[in-house]
Amino acid sequence: NKPTLLIYFSTECKHCQHQISEISENIKEFESSQVVMISIEEPDFLLSYFANNKLLNRDHVFIVYDNELQFEKTFGNCPFPTTFIYDKNWELVKQCRGEVKVEALLKYLYL
Repeated sequence: NKPTLLIYFSTECKHCQHQISEISENIKEFESSQVVMISIEEPDFLLSYFANNKLLNRDHVFIVYDNELQFEKTFGNCPFPTTFIYDKNWELVKQCRGEVKVEALLKYLYL
């Protein structure tokens, strides 16, 4: 029952790094939503990466290790980063390919 941000990313992507850094710096703005970060990278590496970005141990941030490529099977071939914004009823509000500013994410997340 919360708006949800799905972000498909790679830690090696500079645009992803910048977007994750901006989300981290503004994480309190996302507390009324769910932030789901999806990657094909190994879990231990992802945990370390998110710890360095101060995004671990937050009730509203989830890290998904997509080792079976389910994201691409569901959403198709997407560049890094690709963001899907859903309202609290799981209706798609916006899809963004490439880096997105935090202001834009929040605008669509809380329509």
